[in-house]
Amino acid sequence: MKFNLTLAALLMILGTTATFAQTTTEPVSENQPQARMGRNRPDPETMANRQADRLAKELNLDDATKQKVHDAALKQAQSMSANMSNSSTSREDRMKAMKANSDEFDASMKTTLSADQYKKYQEMKEKMKDERGARGMRNPGNNE
Repeated sequence: MKFNLTLAALLMILGTTATFAQTTTEPVSENQPQARMGRNRPDPETMANRQADRLAKELNLDDATKQKVHDAALKQAQSMSANMSNSSTSREDRMKAMKANSDEFDASMKTTLSADQYKKYQEMKEKMKDERGARGMRNPGNNE
């Protein structure tokens, strides 16, 4: 009997500890839209910095071109963030707006980058698209 009580107390302590270990105390910023699975998305400035740094490295951009890419990426990230947090519009309308935003970013890259850099940028984009598809990130029922 004493063993059963000890075992029950031990299980309650372990269960309580596991429950507290799963909670988070980090506040969620109102201007950060929630991604799937409850994770936070980075703010638009962070997203733009990452994209500009990655493109500068891959495309060997000079500082002036990198700044132009950063400005375009920031504009895109801010628009995407606002679009994703706008729950009053339908998912289809948000997807159309994001597609238009992406097309606008591509157009700005075409005018900012050299022909060779833009070609490599398009190849990078296509490779990322293929990798996303391979990981199953695409909606298999959406054959557009």
